[in-house]
Amino acid sequence: MSHRSARILCAVLALVFSLAGSVASQAAETVAVKIPAKFAYVGHYTTPKRDAETAKGLEVFAIDDKGAWTLIQTVEMLNPSYLAMDSKKRFLYACQGDGTTVTAFSIDDKTGKLTQLNTAETTGKNGVHLALSPDDRFLAVANYSGGTVDMFAVNADGTLGKRTGSFKSGAKEGVLKSQTGSWPHFVAVTGKYVIAPDKGHDVVHVLRYDDKTGELTPNDPPYMYSRPGTGSRHMSFHPSLPYAYVIEESDNAITVCTWDAAKGVLTPVQWVPLVPDTYFYTHRGTGEEGGAAIHVAPSGDYVYGTQRGLNVIGAFAVDRATGFLKPVGWESTQGDRPRFFTFDPSGDVVFVANQLGDNIAAFSKNKASGKLTLLGDVARTDCPVCIVFR
Repeated sequence: MSHRSARILCAVLALVFSLAGSVASQAAETVAVKIPAKFAYVGHYTTPKRDAETAKGLEVFAIDDKGAWTLIQTVEMLNPSYLAMDSKKRFLYACQGDGTTVTAFSIDDKTGKLTQLNTAETTGKNGVHLALSPDDRFLAVANYSGGTVDMFAVNADGTLGKRTGSFKSGAKEGVLKSQTGSWPHFVAVTGKYVIAPDKGHDVVHVLRYDDKTGELTPNDPPYMYSRPGTGSRHMSFHPSLPYAYVIEESDNAITVCTWDAAKGVLTPVQWVPLVPDTYFYTHRGTGEEGGAAIHVAPSGDYVYGTQRGLNVIGAFAVDRATGFLKPVGWESTQGDRPRFFTFDPSGDVVFVANQLGDNIAAFSKNKASGKLTLLGDVARTDCPVCIVFR
């Protein structure tokens, strides 16, 4: 049995015993979901090592007035694992899973199609996340296997300039036997700081960056300690309140933090299970993958996170006075290994990329309750791992 087949079988069994409902939508046709976007850019894993079968790189979909997706371009490249777009939606950037480069593209304003501009070499292998500074002048990249965070200058024409800064963790390794090095898995550029959760060292790094030169230096304090063995993976900042939310891959949880934007200090204040309590009893020691993606809804009232053992997305209500989370409920992601999800530009629809489900599922978000309702698959495509709208 192939790794992909074994994963799908495990996913089916997990949902049968843990949740009511089906693992994947097998409808004959995809659905149209009307959103305020004309194009979707989808990154994929492309190699057998990453369980890809037919994916070739970066796909561009046109979205018509009714919300139907049509593939209009495929840019062949190795494992475009995460994407970022500048604030004016003129340029797109992709990091390279299992590779050592980051790539810049220009976007045709009318057709939405991509043209490669240039590439830049990173200091570490396996780029897993990237983010632009608020002024679009710098691009931060997390290199998972190399254990480094790089900063690159971005030129006015969208091309990548010189590497202006690089950072490697000096924190102690995590307590799990599998934590053998520094594994930064995410970067955010907020205010004068670059934030990077480190799955291997169980910390969240806080780096100062010079907004004129792009240089990186550790903050004081240089990081927030996570719970031992948690595997800090991704995080999301509240859009208007001083809170941040870290999804922990290894222990299937969310850490709620206060955020002092003036001093660059994260302080953990709550630990919340990402999945129903029964999961910890039925899946302990099974080796199933844990937390994946996390986002605060644009409204700031709810936090959502995906988990790749049950293949669910959880909704959590935000207490605006404390930042604390309270579970609202869980929904099947309708596919296997939901590595990524995002909101449409309106914030009313959630799109989940199921890496091994080979599908992108859409859900409507109830504004009052925060609960998600399945709309259906908007696209079926091999090994999707990131989506950006324009």
